Amino acid sequence: MAGLFAVAALGALLFASFSHHLAGTPPAHANEALNAVLAGRADVTGGATAAFDRALRTVMLVTALCAALAGVAGWVWIRPIGSEATP
Repeated sequence: MAGLFAVAALGALLFASFSHHLAGTPPAHANEALNAVLAGRADVTGGATAAFDRALRTVMLVTALCAALAGVAGWVWIRPIGSEATP
C-alpha cells in the first residue's frame, strides 16, 4: 500500500512542479503539455521540455531525500542480532 501511495504522491508532485514551472498556464493546458512531453510528440515547445526537466529534477530530489531518511532511520533503529540490552 505504501508503494501505491508513494507513486500517486510523486505523480502529483510531478504535475504540480510542472505546472509551477510552466509559468501562468491553466491546469488543463498544463495537463495537455505534460501528456505531450511524456508521449514524445514533436510539437512540444522548449518551455514545456524545460518545465518537465525541472519537475523531474524536483521529484528525483524528493525521492533521494526520502531514501536518505530511510537509511538514517534504519541505522538508528535496527540493531544487530544478539545485541539485546542487558539489564
